[in-house]
Amino acid sequence: MAYKVRFTLTRPSADTPWQSSLNPGETDTTTIPALLAEHNGSVDGETTADQLSTSLTYSFENQADWSAFYNAALPVWNSRNIVENANNSGITIDVSVIENT
Repeated sequence: MAYKVRFTLTRPSADTPWQSSLNPGETDTTTIPALLAEHNGSVDGETTADQLSTSLTYSFENQADWSAFYNAALPVWNSRNIVENANNSGITIDVSVIENT
């Protein structure tokens, strides 16, 4: 894959519960996976040993596929109030392009 974007969510302490809407594997078993397949993408998740951070890395063949996926997925994410739920819980969200070749 030539284009990768990582979403990293970090909570202030282990006492801060992860909001269920922040975990796409638990809250969405059809829409986001279908959009990934439609745009030839994949996602891998990783959580730190201290359980304070979790990362989702989205991989695509190119930036155009990522952009098409993102534009389709954003309304789904917005409908779940992901950013608002994170902010209300003190969870930070960092988004970065980690590969663009």
